[in-house]
Amino acid sequence: WPKTKSPPRPSHLRQAEGNAVEGGGGTSVGGRLVGKSYKEQLLSWEFGLCVAFTAVHLLHINFYLCSVDDQIRFLDFTNSSSPFTLSHTTSSVHAVSPTGLTPFQLFAASPSRNKALVSGLESLFAWILPLGGLAFALPVGYTLDNCPVWKAVLLLSLASLLHSALAVYPDPIAQVVNFVAFAYYRAACFGTMAAVVVFSCGHDNFGMLWGVLYAVSGLLNLTIAPLVYLSTTVNESYLPTNEAMGSVCAALFAYPLWLWLQDNNQAAQDRKEAPLHERESLLGPNGGV
Repeated sequence: WPKTKSPPRPSHLRQAEGNAVEGGGGTSVGGRLVGKSYKEQLLSWEFGLCVAFTAVHLLHINFYLCSVDDQIRFLDFTNSSSPFTLSHTTSSVHAVSPTGLTPFQLFAASPSRNKALVSGLESLFAWILPLGGLAFALPVGYTLDNCPVWKAVLLLSLASLLHSALAVYPDPIAQVVNFVAFAYYRAACFGTMAAVVVFSCGHDNFGMLWGVLYAVSGLLNLTIAPLVYLSTTVNESYLPTNEAMGSVCAALFAYPLWLWLQDNNQAAQDRKEAPLHERESLLGPNGGV
């Protein structure tokens, strides 16, 4: 039999579908695009915002992954006590090194205690990243199952800001906290943004939409090499680059707030359009209070 396109579903049914996908604990991020054609979903501004948000955060994540060792070496741990060595020498890098050297040359001339500290932090990051990804899988999944999607995106945004602030702070304890925050940030980014695509567009075209999202993110990630060159050779510091990325992530804080507004608007529309006998289930036992 020839295939026929089914008519659009009423909004209250789209909302019910979104709630069913989320396990009943959260709300959809609008549902306007559920059941639409691939072209309509691809060209929608909702999907465009999702792509922009995800691409910037993946650039932030991958930039740090590609430069984490250099970024740790660029930090001045001269006056920080090291948990990785028993030596407590407080010699200053600048006291034993001539001026005008690059950060890498300063690191090469630094006391052995600083090198042990940096080496210990690099090894610790190599352990925290995979183990943290495993440890945070359940919290991320629990959040997506039991909270509105905008709250999961909000937590992702908070993790990005915490990572941005701590990555440039030259203190060993701050760096350990930064590693843990980054592990959550990375683990949450993929699952959360995939959930946003599913809850806003449905399952029918998810593979093609996610492929486009990843392609755009991959193109943006081509800027990593120039950013590393800018940081190590031109600025001789990762601070300006990290500050710029942190500022962009702070601006993108508007995205989870927009998702929250979308949820509220969709819930109000669903209550208005739902048949009378279904309004009680949408409002809840206390009338939505």
